[in-house]
Amino acid sequence: MARAGIENALWDVEAQQKNLPLAKLLGGKQLEIKCGVSLGLQASPEVLLQKVAVELRSGYQRIKLKIKPGKDLEFVHAVRKAHPRILLSVDANSAYTLADMEHLQRFDEFNLLMMEQPLWWDDIANHAKLQKHLKTP
Repeated sequence: MARAGIENALWDVEAQQKNLPLAKLLGGKQLEIKCGVSLGLQASPEVLLQKVAVELRSGYQRIKLKIKPGKDLEFVHAVRKAHPRILLSVDANSAYTLADMEHLQRFDEFNLLMMEQPLWWDDIANHAKLQKHLKTP
């Protein structure tokens, strides 16, 4: 992280010296990036819907929902039902195991951009096994 911070600072300095936007210096072509927001666990689907609505009105174009067992399918279903076309993803922060595969497959119905870190963060082998059984990236 420290090295990345220093490298990013040096790129920024070079962009300033050349009077260029950093994106252009790095070869970027887009003028805008669809920004997103990550929403933490909420007390109820209704509270989550209120928070999603606020963020969408603020201009966020991607919504990532934190999930865990017991605060997942019902919450994601409520958001998807209320906002069928938004760019939606979930982040499980290692809350599941391979034993939850059937449960995790149920997220495929929500047309998610991705499911982030359903298993332990460094469990690459089991993430690969899980991915073979999911449509959701």
